Amino acid sequence: MKTLVTVVFQPSGKRVEVAEDTTILTAAQAAGLELITPCGGKGTCGRCRVIVASGSTSGGEIDNNYVLACQARVHTDAVIEIPAETSDSKAKILERGEQRPLNIQPQIQKHYLVLTAPSLGDQEADFDRIAAAVHADINGVLQAETSVLAKIPALLRENNYKVTAVVNGIRLIALEPGDTTDSLYGLAVDVGTTTVAGMLIDLNTGKWLASASRTNPQTKHGDDVVSRIDFSSQPEGLQDLGTEIHECLNDIITELLKQTGLKKEDIYGMSVAGNTTMSHLFFQIPCINIAQAPYVPAFRQGFELPARNLGIEIHPEGCVHAIPNIAGFVGADTVAAILASGMHESERMQLLVDIGTNGEIALGNKDRIEVCSTAAGPAFEGARLTFGMRGTEGAIEKVVINHSLHLDVIGNQKPQGICGSGVIDLLGEMLKAGLVDETGRIVDSDEIPESLPESLRNRIISGKNGNEFVLVERESQPPIVFSQRDIREVQLAKAAIFAGIQVLLSAFGIQVEDLDAILLAGAFGNYIRRHQAKQIGLLPNIPEEKIKFIGNAAIEGAMRVLLSKEERDMAKTISDGVNYIELSARPDFQDHYMTAMMFMD
Repeated sequence: MKTLVTVVFQPSGKRVEVAEDTTILTAAQAAGLELITPCGGKGTCGRCRVIVASGSTSGGEIDNNYVLACQARVHTDAVIEIPAETSDSKAKILERGEQRPLNIQPQIQKHYLVLTAPSLGDQEADFDRIAAAVHADINGVLQAETSVLAKIPALLRENNYKVTAVVNGIRLIALEPGDTTDSLYGLAVDVGTTTVAGMLIDLNTGKWLASASRTNPQTKHGDDVVSRIDFSSQPEGLQDLGTEIHECLNDIITELLKQTGLKKEDIYGMSVAGNTTMSHLFFQIPCINIAQAPYVPAFRQGFELPARNLGIEIHPEGCVHAIPNIAGFVGADTVAAILASGMHESERMQLLVDIGTNGEIALGNKDRIEVCSTAAGPAFEGARLTFGMRGTEGAIEKVVINHSLHLDVIGNQKPQGICGSGVIDLLGEMLKAGLVDETGRIVDSDEIPESLPESLRNRIISGKNGNEFVLVERESQPPIVFSQRDIREVQLAKAAIFAGIQVLLSAFGIQVEDLDAILLAGAFGNYIRRHQAKQIGLLPNIPEEKIKFIGNAAIEGAMRVLLSKEERDMAKTISDGVNYIELSARPDFQDHYMTAMMFMD
């Protein structure tokens, strides 16, 4: 039997007992601490760096007492220091999207009933009595589970036959004493690869009551969906991933209830949007084939499950609705975003872009919509960059080069790294200043424009893998730099998205000039500067007034599905009607991709 050792984590002071030879990452997770692990603990990204302050460990050594938490194993009692840039702190997350008018008519409704009591002359069954009273308001014959049926006799008689029926479609999900029609709530959820957001809605009024977000706990298994799929194929992997996201959502629900003073029994339903992989993992459905050609998901259509089947802590008879997907790499979040944007009802030609690890792109109008997904990689979410990080406190989010270097940092704290919006700014500014050429190469010191002041010229240094640009000098730590390898990662990401856009334009036979608008969805899209996105070739060269930010369109679409049967049906119509283009089957995609790797005026 292995000896137990005590590991203390600083600066939190949290401690945990684990068996000797346990990795520091596993010990941290046991202590309730989350570290940044974009590679899923494979030891390839180098992001889970910690300092062994005392104790004996082996493996994962880097330098200056730093080790990789996912590789280093503890052998004795130890004190581990977690640097701020390694801790997965709360991200700057956008929780709302742009709102359009909506006809409120939710699938879940309440009906106050004043029923006549049975008699020898009226021996109608209790449930039939309820069904007859709500018949005019539902489309079909009322049904109920035995768990609900069992409660009906006592509820009716104890409340003098004055009760409220809670109906989901044609299913009676609850019977409540008296008139409770004023209390009807639901939850719209966006299960993102990186973040999970929940929005509590009054289903009677459509009013947004509260919202909360968390970093997706599945990120410990990797920042991208392929890493998650790979983990899901391991024994109990699928169950673990599902449990992690359900517990995360329950934590969000707890916060929402605290904000509003409601009880979990007040929430009768929820709608869930996520990419196809996240949808499968949420419902614990095998998704291994999504990662293998021909990239086929297990399901596409939407469906509904009782919340109790998933351990979701809302009303025990409440329902969880899965918004339909489109294809293996274009999911319910894109359906929801299209729904929220209104592009499916518009005559205008609009391009919808959701920039993330996978860049989902939709082009079209009410007559036709084409969609595709590009494997952009996680560079715009801070992963695989030397000092990249998510949009959390301490992340550089804005960069200006104007005779000197100006940085904006989230939370006005000391810089710890740079997030996606900052990366786009920085690269755009370096291109304009002549510090990066059209191929993406950081120029040598003798090529730097003489017009730049010495303070900027001296920021170009030689690193292990080429030139680097120094963002922040630090006294006791290496400087925060933007390296040549970092630029290549950004080039790969922006080229994939831009090439996907070009393929969709070609499919329609139109040019960039024919676009009426570009709609940027998602939290990241809301924070980037339009002119910089065009400067680096992430977005087409289109007048900036045509580039619109529509926020978290996925959760806005999920809210619309929750509030309106018409929108719920429209989500199905969108899923059925859009045309998915598999980019790997398009010979022109690679041509566009190679061209887009360059930084052209």
